[in-house]
Amino acid sequence: MTCAGLTALLIVEQELYRNQSRSQLPITRAIERGLKWLDHQFPKNLTGWPGYYVTYGLERVALACGRRDFGGQDWFYTLAKPIIQNRKHNIVDVSFGLMFLARGRRPVWMTKLMLPGHDWNNHPNDIAFLTSYLSDQREEELNWQAVSLDQISQDFLQTPIAFLSSDQAVELTTGQRESLKRYLDWGGLLVANPDNRSK
Repeated sequence: MTCAGLTALLIVEQELYRNQSRSQLPITRAIERGLKWLDHQFPKNLTGWPGYYVTYGLERVALACGRRDFGGQDWFYTLAKPIIQNRKHNIVDVSFGLMFLARGRRPVWMTKLMLPGHDWNNHPNDIAFLTSYLSDQREEELNWQAVSLDQISQDFLQTPIAFLSSDQAVELTTGQRESLKRYLDWGGLLVANPDNRSK
């Protein structure tokens, strides 16, 4: 039910607040609390459920908010393994398992950089809407992800474009600066957005 509630909150945020200059604090805090709860529960308390309804629910949350991992683990790899290894499925399990496997590994074309301590997510659905538009134009599904500059992984370094947005002056730590420099040295493109017409 947490996955269903989070997915509903993410859709509400997407549909009701798409034209706002920044995300609404109550809904943002509720989403953050739900994601934090999933991080603490994953994978031990979320992968032992019978059937793949919870697996599909976790995927829907991850795709809606750009999460690449829960609890520090790649959610797709962790959840796909038992689906592939277990050959005893009923028709409902097969349906949820196939829906999960079909959508979880779309090519990731952009990383939205999370800046701890900054307002980096004033428009939570900016990259999601752009990704949907490009998917329609290419007639091929694309995906995006949100990654913290404090936890740079190989997945981020392999994404061709990184998006950095804030309406505040950006103060990077030495580690964050080094991560961005390594990304650029490897051929990545950084797109910076002064949000809400910020100077």
